[in-house]
Amino acid sequence: MKLKVVVGERSETREFLEEAISIGRAEGSVLRLDDEGIADGHAVIEKTDEGYAVRDLGSRVGTLVNQNRVDSALLAVGDILQVGKALIYVEQVPRPSRHTWIRLRPEQKKSDETKEHGGLTLEHARGLAATISARCRARVRGRDDVIEQVVIAILAGGHVLLEDYPGSGKTTLAKALGGSLSKASSGDSIPTFRRVQFTPDLLPSDVTGVTFFDAKNQTFVFRPGPVFANIVLADEINRASPKVQAALLEAMAEKQVTVDNETHALEDLFCVIATQNPLDTAGTYPLPIPQLDRFLFKIQMKHLTRENELEVLGQHLEGVNTSRMEKVPVQELVDVRPVICSEVKVSPQIHELLVDVAGLLRGDKRIAQGISTRALVLAVPAIQVRAMMHGRDFVSPEDLRALLIPLFAHRIVLKPGVRDAAAVVTECAVPALESAARKTLQKA
Repeated sequence: MKLKVVVGERSETREFLEEAISIGRAEGSVLRLDDEGIADGHAVIEKTDEGYAVRDLGSRVGTLVNQNRVDSALLAVGDILQVGKALIYVEQVPRPSRHTWIRLRPEQKKSDETKEHGGLTLEHARGLAATISARCRARVRGRDDVIEQVVIAILAGGHVLLEDYPGSGKTTLAKALGGSLSKASSGDSIPTFRRVQFTPDLLPSDVTGVTFFDAKNQTFVFRPGPVFANIVLADEINRASPKVQAALLEAMAEKQVTVDNETHALEDLFCVIATQNPLDTAGTYPLPIPQLDRFLFKIQMKHLTRENELEVLGQHLEGVNTSRMEKVPVQELVDVRPVICSEVKVSPQIHELLVDVAGLLRGDKRIAQGISTRALVLAVPAIQVRAMMHGRDFVSPEDLRALLIPLFAHRIVLKPGVRDAAAVVTECAVPALESAARKTLQKA
């Protein structure tokens, strides 16, 4: 493991071969840090079945990962640990040893794989994800889990529905995401980010574009709408009429729009980030189930903790300068998608797990309508991207467990009297996840 340790103005990059890296003031610590705020045995970075994880050893000031205090957390390239006044940057994470889920996956030849993908590797994809996450974390505090899921959606080719109260950072996150991307050519007319404020009087042509008559050239010309961008923020999407929502549906599903019987293709990297307020429903049009099914994730952004809100206030006063932070070329994000798809292996047991979870959801008495087969198809690239971001080249049941609620909770229809979709999804999936774990142990 390669770590960059920064204490004040001093910094050094070190490689560690140990499977357990103890951090503290004690002389026997593998990574010794002489700081009054650090305990003798403060934390340890150790090898687990899922990869390398940091675990706090009951220290007084705690251990922070990406500015969030944790008891334990898996580490990935780009993560930042804070121990006392020391900052520890994770620059390289070894691949975990082949545990059961790797042994169960089909064998595949590795020859010439790098050449097939133009020299791109999973490490390169992981670096792109870390760069986007770092820029978003600089602008949005206390939303690391949400940022990870949004980055997963972009790399998996999906769309995201953010639901929370006004002022929770939904729009700021979408803008930070769009600001993380760059185009190879300044002459490219398609912007990386566009915002559409949905209102009851919005027309479909206000979103997709319109054909107008050019009197000078005596011809009809198509003027693209705001949907022609890489990241499209559909703010308060449930305030628009069903006609406008339907116009966006084709764009989300087919990556194209049809205006006056002519079809216009959208960008290869096209992601809709829609927002809606769960409380203020007066004058709104609830999204129909078919359109909800087009969103890869529905993420509920809860209120920030006290510590995070203090950070936001301090950041507001000091300002945030991300001009020097690296951006990610749009084309590189498009190019790494097939790399992730082919290099991150999905065993037949994971496919069985997905189907079993779907069966349990469809058969539960509290659910009027279960998830579709399309939901399972969309889930595969999402769990592949999560595995990649956590330093693995294979999918484990933990990836599905982590994304279970944002993947499936918005796709089910509950029967009258049942309200908590997240709890229902979790309870239904537990038997399948436990069964998968038992099968893994038996075949190991």
